Formats: sequence, C-alpha cells, structure tokens
Amino acid sequence: MINNIVLDVGAVALAVVIYLYFKQHSNGAQLPLPPGPKKLPLIGNLLDMPSSDIIHLDLAGTSIIVLDNAHLATELLEKKSSIYSGRARMPMVNELMGWGWNVGFMAYVIFQSSAVTRFRPHELKATHGLLRRLLDSPDDLFGGLLQMAGETIMAITYGLKVKPKNDPHIAMGTKGNHVLVAAAVPGAFLVDSIPLLKYIPDWVPFADFKRKAKRWRGFALDMLNMPYEAAKRNIDNGDSTPSFILSSLEKMDESGDLKQQENIIKGTAGTMYAAGSDTTVTAIANCILGLLMNPMALKKAQKEIDRVVGPRQLPTFDDMDSLPYITAITKETLRWRGVTPIAIPHVLHADDEYNGYRLPKGSVVIPNAWAMLHNEKIYPRPFEFDPDRFLKDGKLDPGARDPMHAAFGFGRRICPGRYMAFSAVWVAVASIVATFDITKARDANGTVIEPSHERSRSKTSRPLPPGPSKLPIIGNLLDIPKTLEWITYHKWCQELGSDIIHLDVAGQSIIVLDTAEVATELLEKRSSIYSGRPRLPMINELAGWDFLLGFMPYGQRWREHRRLMHQSFHPTAALRFRAQESKATHSFLRRLLKDPNDILGHLRHMAGETIISIAYGLEVQPKDDPYIDAAERVIRSLFIAAVPGTFLVDSIPALKYVPAWMPFAGFQRTAMEWRKQGSIMMSSPFNATKCNIRNGDAVPSFTSENLENMDKSGDLEHQDLLSRRQQGRCILYVAGSDTNKTMSTIGSCVLGLLRNPEAFKRAQEEIDRVVGSSRLPSFDDEESLPYISAVVKEALRWRDVAPIAVPHYLHVEDEYKGYRIPAGSVVIANAWAMLHDEAIYPEPFEFIPDRFMKGGKLNREVRDPSHAAFGFGRRICPGRYMVQSAVWIAVASLVAAFDITKEVDSNGQVVEPTYDFLPGLVW
Repeated sequence: MINNIVLDVGAVALAVVIYLYFKQHSNGAQLPLPPGPKKLPLIGNLLDMPSSDIIHLDLAGTSIIVLDNAHLATELLEKKSSIYSGRARMPMVNELMGWGWNVGFMAYVIFQSSAVTRFRPHELKATHGLLRRLLDSPDDLFGGLLQMAGETIMAITYGLKVKPKNDPHIAMGTKGNHVLVAAAVPGAFLVDSIPLLKYIPDWVPFADFKRKAKRWRGFALDMLNMPYEAAKRNIDNGDSTPSFILSSLEKMDESGDLKQQENIIKGTAGTMYAAGSDTTVTAIANCILGLLMNPMALKKAQKEIDRVVGPRQLPTFDDMDSLPYITAITKETLRWRGVTPIAIPHVLHADDEYNGYRLPKGSVVIPNAWAMLHNEKIYPRPFEFDPDRFLKDGKLDPGARDPMHAAFGFGRRICPGRYMAFSAVWVAVASIVATFDITKARDANGTVIEPSHERSRSKTSRPLPPGPSKLPIIGNLLDIPKTLEWITYHKWCQELGSDIIHLDVAGQSIIVLDTAEVATELLEKRSSIYSGRPRLPMINELAGWDFLLGFMPYGQRWREHRRLMHQSFHPTAALRFRAQESKATHSFLRRLLKDPNDILGHLRHMAGETIISIAYGLEVQPKDDPYIDAAERVIRSLFIAAVPGTFLVDSIPALKYVPAWMPFAGFQRTAMEWRKQGSIMMSSPFNATKCNIRNGDAVPSFTSENLENMDKSGDLEHQDLLSRRQQGRCILYVAGSDTNKTMSTIGSCVLGLLRNPEAFKRAQEEIDRVVGSSRLPSFDDEESLPYISAVVKEALRWRDVAPIAVPHYLHVEDEYKGYRIPAGSVVIANAWAMLHDEAIYPEPFEFIPDRFMKGGKLNREVRDPSHAAFGFGRRICPGRYMVQSAVWIAVASLVAAFDITKEVDSNGQVVEPTYDFLPGLVW
C-alpha cells in the first residue's frame, strides 16, 4: 500500500515537472516579454512577487502581467476588451470549491445607472436601521454595517427579511466572503498555477488545499441554495415581495431550457449575495476613518447637510444633487482606501503586443488599482484624505478623474453593481454625518487613541500568537500535557503574557483561549466562522455517532437539529420538566437515606431517571436500569474517543480504510463495538415509547410530541429516522452533558460545603427560615432562596465539570490583536482559567458562595459562571437551563434533608476528602 502511495505521488511530481517545462517553453519569442524580476528555472517568480508601467512575472509557468497605471489599463482592458475579458481558470475557487456559479453570470442591464433607483427604498430603510443600531451599540460599528448591507442585499436579491441579530443568511454571506477572498488572491494556492495538483488525494500531508476546498465547497452550496429556496417558497406561498429573483423567474422563456435558465438566475443571485455587502461595509468604514483623519472635512459635510436638509430630517436621494460635498467624500473614500487594491485578474485569450513587448496568450493580467488611485500626477498628496480635490467653486469638478475608473474593475469585467454600491455608500455616509459626531476614541486616562490609517498587512504576513518553541515537523507534539492540560495551558499563557497562544501538533494548528474576553470576541461575536468542529473520524465515521449534535459539522444540517433542540430546551420550555426533576430528586433523597455511602451512584441514577422520563416518558428501574446503563456505556466510550490525540485516525483520516483484521487496527474493532452500543442506545427506549403510544399507555414526552407532530403527508420513514436520532441525541445530551454535569456539579457542591462549613450553615439557616421543617423546598421557593442559588453558582465555578470544552474549529483565516489565526485551527477555550481568574473571582481556589451575594440578594454585578461553564457561542450547551434547575432543586433538597460532614475513620480521625479534578465534556 505504501509503495503504491509513493509511486502515485512520484508520478504526479514528474507530471508537474513536465507540465511546467512545456508551459514555460510553449510560447514563441518573436518579441521580448515585458521587464520583470529575475526568474528561476521551472518555478520562475514563484518566490518573488513584486520599473515600468507594465511588468512580467512567471509564476511556476503561468505568465502574469501587472498593469500599473490607468492609461495602460484603458488601452488594454477597455479598448481591447474582446481579448482581455477572460478570467483565470482558478481551480481552487471554480473546481475544488465549486464556486463556478459566481463568475460572469450577472446581466449588466439589471444594475445600470438608471435601473438602480428602484432599489433605493431598500437602501434607505437599511440605513435608518443602521442609525438605530449605532445609537444602541456605538461600539459595534462593523456589526451594524454588516447588518445594514446584508439587509439591503437580501431584500433586493431575494425579497427576504433578515433577523435583527444573528441572521443566518448574513452570517453565511460573511463566511462565504471570507473564504472567497482567501482563495481568490493570485498565488494563494499553488493549484491555481499547477492545475494538475487538484488530482492529489486529500490525505497527502501537503494537500491541505484539498481539505480546505472540501470544507469551503459546503459554504458555496449553502450560499447558493438556502436563500434561493427560501425566496422560492415565499413565491409559491404568495408571500413574496419585488426582488431580482421574482422578476427574473417571471421573465423565463417557457420555450427554452428552464433548468439552465433557473441555474443562471440562481448563480447570478448567489453572486449578488456573496459580493453585495463587501464593498459597502468596507467603503463606509474607510470613510469614517478618513473623516477622523480630516476633521475639517467632517465639519464641511455637516454644514452642507445642515444648510440643505436641516436638523429635523435625514438626507434622502432627492438631496443628492444638492449635497456635492457628501458625493466628494464618497468619491475620495473609494480613491483613498480602494476596497480592492488589486482588481480580480483578467486572462488574455490571444497573443498581443504593447509598446514592443510580447504579451503571451493565456497571461493572467492584474490591474494595480491601488497604484492608479494613488498616482500623484492625477491626485496630488494621494495618501491624504482630501474630498476637496473633487470640488471646484462649490460644485463637483468634472475635470477631476472619477475614482470609479479603477475602483470597480475594468472593461467588460467592470462590476455591474457599482451604481448600486455607490448609492448605498452615499446615503449611509450622508445619514451618519447628519446624525452623529465622529471623534477619536479615548483611553481610560482620557488620552486620545490615534487610529491606524495604514492598510492592514495581509493576514498571511501577520505573526501567529505566541506559544512554546516548536520542533521541526512535529512542532509541539511532545509538549502537549497528558493530564490537567488546562493548568499547563494557563501557565503558558501567563509566562508568555498573552490571553491567546498557538501550538503546532504535527502540522495541526491549535489555538488556546485563556480569558473570557478573547472567548467572547472570537467564539461569540465571530461565531459564524468559529462554530465548526474538528472532523473526528473515530466518532463521526467509524463509530457511527454522526447524529451527535455536539460533534456535528457546522452547517444547514446542524442548524436544523439545533433548532429542534432549542424548541424543547429553551428557558421557558425547560420549566415543564421541573415535575420530573422534583420527582427524581425525592427518589434520590430516599436512596441516599437508605444507603449514604453511594452518593455518586444515586446522583447518576437521579439524572438518568430525569432524562429517560423527559425524553421517552418511561419509568426506570430502581437499580441497573437497561436504558441508563446503555447510555452510560456510550458516554464512557465517547469520553475516551473525544480526547484529542487518543486515536491516530483522527490525525490521519486515511487510516479509517485499514481493514479491521490487521494487527494494529484495534481502533477499527473498538469502533465496531461502539457502533453496536450506539444502535442499542438509540433503538431500545425509542421502540418502547412507540409501543406505549400504540397501546395508549404513553405519557407526554419529547419523543411522543415529535411523533405526534410528524407531517403525515411527508416522508414518514425519514421523519421517523430524524425523530429517532433526535431522541438518541437527547438521551446522550443528558447522559453526557446532563448526567455528567448534574452529577458532577452536585458532587462538587458537596465537596465545597465540606470545605466551607460556614457556607453550609448559612444555606441551612436560609432554608429553615423560608421553607421550614415540614416540607422540602420546591421551585416556587427559588426566588426566596438566593443563597442556595449562590451555592450552585459557586459549585459551577469552583470545580467546573468541563475545564476545557469540546474544541471549536475555525473555518477561515482570521485576525486577533494583530495575530494571524490560521484557517483549519482547532480552538480550545480554557474555561478553567476563565472561572479561576483572580481579577474576576478573588481567592478563586476557595469555595465562597458569598462572592455572588450583596445585601442578602444575588449580586448581578458578579460575572455568572455560566458564561464559561456550558460552552461558548452557537455551540453552547442547549440543555443548560434544564441542568441548572436540576442542580438547584437537588442541592436545595440535599441541604434541607441532611447534615453534610466529613467522614471519620475507625480511630475517630477526620478523613479529608480529595479535591482533585476528573475531567468531562461540554457539548
């Protein structure tokens, strides 16, 4: 097998060498090529990347022509557009990622200057929404801009309304733009220069581009299909509003190929969706930066608006001709900080000649728009933000070159949505200037913070976060701790003085987050790109546990299942489970009274009894219940499989093809056994519930409700399977996240009360005062028992069940505090460090419920430990409300019914309990 792999890779390498040689020597040489940096054999300028206004590069056999001024771009891309309007093949984007629909479909007539006026009401409405959001959250400018641009493009393209916050379509578009920008940069992926590389298997170590493309292809399909299908549903239901989709579908030629026409419409809409917001967001942000750099320009703009519009209304498009200075600001924004410094490359279809230079057929032609817009001869003082350069005698100067000549592309490939983009930027700028003062921020000492006005370096040139020194090839593989890794990670962060560190484990990038601030910024605010999970072939593919929501890849399927879980476990819905929680708690007290030495066993049974009742409406046996035992077997296996590095197949997925009979393939045999366990766990209680329903003996439960809500006109087999998987996920959630979380939190609480007997006395005094001795506490007493709630909060904080939550997975490259966070990174949130942050929780290693109290009430100013105890962002545990209520009633009842004291040995000596961690998971 290994020999075959070596031969395959060797054959590909030989083919690549032959391909490069003939590619470099296939052109005639009647005329010299334009000048350029010195070229190496075969690879040419692959290691360079940038004098004349036209230069030539050889990138591994691909001829690249760079145009540096507007005159040259006009001569070639405009006047000779018939041969310069191709696009590069871009195998990464068009073939491997499946984004071919994104290129060249948009019909010019849709967005010509006279047509865009019909979209202005949408732009105006979205702009007013932006102003309201900025008033509420002035620190979230980019979030407001993204929402505004997304609202506009979704209404114009699909006729869809967006959610005021966390809209899935906007999040998907943002994510799609990130990956497209990363993939479309010339030279970013060698496969674009050597298309033969696309045939390399994705398991080859250097074929990371194939693995990225596979992930990014999913984004493309979601972007193409999800909003389109939503728009079509609205049209079919008669609920649609005027949009590009509606008008295009109405104009389809019934005598033609309807499928082909629909695909073109869908691709065009997808292009608008993917690209529609990027220009607007970036341009408005650049405008605000420019006005900060030139406060006199802001004053002039405000005076113009005050004079023309007045203070009682906002500007409209009817005011555009009377607000030339606002238009000049918009033009200067496009020039000063062009959204695309390098326009999307063209491809030359035929040999050409310019100024005696030969331009080879097939050349990739790159217009340097940045150089054209910063040409000092055309725009004096080009690096200053100066809107006045476009004015003369109080009016727009027709003699000043409009930056749109370079800002939106060239020739037949010029952006067809440029007029719409310009009007969206104009009305947003005018409205912001009319509504707000724009000033520089100040730090805590009142000192002005100067904004950076340098264009950001490319992400790939930024440094990685600090981390332990790395060895060649294996990186930090030998540094990864085997136990109590959260303590080691925190120690590294302290030593390096950073709240984020980077590890390299044999080529796998790992990011560790050490504070709540960085976790909130990345996992919460940027959740659209940080919500993935590592692939984990052992769990999802070999063991067949791909139905587990906690390990399911982020995407449409995950969203559908998450929605079902949320419907059953959101705060209001979780209230209906309190009867089962109370009943299980009372059974727990009776068992504990009978056998006080097996508290963990009783806790495990209590949590299992609760969830079996909630999920299936089934009664459990007092001891050795088969449903609880089946779930626990799966959970024990899952805890083993989910630990990073436990199985080599998770690092080398190709090993999953190794036959189970081979001597070193024990993991295959283990996975087969686990698959059987999972099947039993899912099927047994589900079938028992269906039998009870048929017999009329069923009690209300998660399963019975889902089965009753099945659409009888739909695919019943599919819905039954979905429901079966959902129940299996439900029991796993509780057996894993709830049983483990509930049992461990109550156990930690008992340990904490043993460590702090004064806290136990206060808790008993509160219950005696509020509840008395004639009954047990109930949920009706919760508001009157704040100290019990404080005890529960402290138990979650002091000995968090999951010191490290299940890792997240970053889908696209990102940046934080100037550090580059590579795409494909596994992101680990160190919840233990966050919950033991001395700045937030003084004396963090002591059990002190009083830290959450003030004046006899819960102190809402102290950070609630649930911010880290249940996971982060879109991957936060959906059963957290049920877990918290189950823990609360159990702790309250335990304190009311029993004294908790340390054990005494046969000699009368107190036995000190151990306070060591046993790790768990939060899904």
